[in-house]
Amino acid sequence: MHLAVLLAASMLSCGCGAMMTSGIGSPFGRSARVGEYVATLISTQEPYVPSLHRNPENDRFRIGLLLHPVDGGAPLRLIPIASGLRHSDYRNSARVLGWDGRHVWFVGQDIGAYDLRARRLVRLEDLRRANRGLDGLWQNARYGFGRRLQITSHDYRQEYEVEPETLRAAPAVGLRRPSGLEAIRATLGGPAADQYRRRPGPIEGVERVTALRNKAGLDSTIALRRVDASGKEMWTVETGIADLDQVLPDARQIALVGRRVAVPNKVQEPVLAIVDVETGRLAAHSLWQR
Repeated sequence: MHLAVLLAASMLSCGCGAMMTSGIGSPFGRSARVGEYVATLISTQEPYVPSLHRNPENDRFRIGLLLHPVDGGAPLRLIPIASGLRHSDYRNSARVLGWDGRHVWFVGQDIGAYDLRARRLVRLEDLRRANRGLDGLWQNARYGFGRRLQITSHDYRQEYEVEPETLRAAPAVGLRRPSGLEAIRATLGGPAADQYRRRPGPIEGVERVTALRNKAGLDSTIALRRVDASGKEMWTVETGIADLDQVLPDARQIALVGRRVAVPNKVQEPVLAIVDVETGRLAAHSLWQR
């Protein structure tokens, strides 16, 4: 015990190794197809000084936005969104909302977006500047998404849609309020893909493409297969995903989010696999950010 105290004091006094490096960033919430990208929020624990009586409540995290091109290219550089957050600041709210043709909208600690055209972040203060007569709207607002960002006041009396080019919030007419179940799904980031986890089958919305297990057993992985109109196999590709969490179907590129085969005493690696429907070409990316 005394030796541990002396070692800790020595480290703190010399500053050598006392500050731990950042943790590995991991995906948070559900990914979303946004234009020609797949968007994923990444949560990373910030560096901290080790102590003998460390309190996890003091841990702080940062959130970033990761965008992978659906053509299989390298992801854009991780886009910082917020930092210095407690886990409770974002664990029940952070999510990708949608794509309005220009912006990737998300909730981190607050509402925000990434303007893909201008390559810049849009923050809550930008929305306030563009909507000076709506100062009371943002407190406890509810956010949804159709073709544009939808904002509903906390008392449900005001409903707006944000115009992508100007960021002006215009009164919306006839926005359908989600049912209780839909609201829960929206908060969680969309309907679950449970149908693909243990019972692979046809990929909904993509003609003649099927998900299947390559073999029986805990180390099996998901493969995709496409056949032509006569039933002849066009291609089969192994995705490397053992546990499938999400499928983002598209007529041109199918994106699958999941985890690689479990390795004893290690956390399963999260992975994004993008398959070109025409050729079967696979682009696989780790969702760990070091």
